[in-house]
Amino acid sequence: MQAIETALPEVDSVPYRINQLRGQKYQQSGPVRFAVPNSSYLKEEYSIKTENHLTFPVPQGTYILTDLGRTALQDHELTQKSHRRELWLKNAWIPILVTVATNLAIRALGWLTPLIQGWLSNTP
Repeated sequence: MQAIETALPEVDSVPYRINQLRGQKYQQSGPVRFAVPNSSYLKEEYSIKTENHLTFPVPQGTYILTDLGRTALQDHELTQKSHRRELWLKNAWIPILVTVATNLAIRALGWLTPLIQGWLSNTP
């Protein structure tokens, strides 16, 4: 957990966020309650320890993404990529349109200047 906190110094409340991401949903079926498969984003890795002929899981402090976590991460990346592309297109079109309008105005003035000078010289 401390390695995650040092790797993500800008993220507040890392333990709370990890607990939220690894939270499992449960379903009640009569008197039995069981975990819904693939309903958490993170899964903590455990090792098996045997002591006095008893085996029990020991948390290793490492986490892996579940299929749901990978899907959410991919969806987020695709949304961000689409948002960046849309923002770039919006920001790129304004300078392009201003450049085209300026060039058209300069060319129009170049074509109209001799006509206006001729018109002004012919008027009494």
